[in-house]
Amino acid sequence: MLCILRNYGLEKYHKDPAKILEVTFILDKLIQDKASSLHAHLKRIGVDPIMYAQDWFMTVFTSTLHFNLVVRIIDAMLSEGMKILYRAALAILIRSQPALMAARNNEAAIGLIKRYKETDDDGFMETAFKINLSRKELQKYEAEYAASLRK
Repeated sequence: MLCILRNYGLEKYHKDPAKILEVTFILDKLIQDKASSLHAHLKRIGVDPIMYAQDWFMTVFTSTLHFNLVVRIIDAMLSEGMKILYRAALAILIRSQPALMAARNNEAAIGLIKRYKETDDDGFMETAFKINLSRKELQKYEAEYAASLRK
């Protein structure tokens, strides 16, 4: 696991927790692009990715998803890198979207996200891989984040 953390750049989140801000910035942009109505609703009730996604990325979803599904995500990470982590995060949100859209405040929404349980591994992975996401798109958001730091 340590080798994966090092080779895929995940170790930096443990050495410098401020680096997680870049990941949550990118995730926020992706939610806006891929699930705009959910993004608008979450913003309206005061939910930001830093409130829930930090654990996902720092633990490679072991804090949320069961072992067999985490193994599948890590397996996919070996071929597509960090992209699968964003896809998995988006899949959790997309699969939770009906309940999240009904949440009336940030406590309710965060509670739903943190209590997320997946029972259909194949369905989850199918949702994740149906999300159109390119490395170029991630690089664009990484550049946007870097530019925001220079301001």
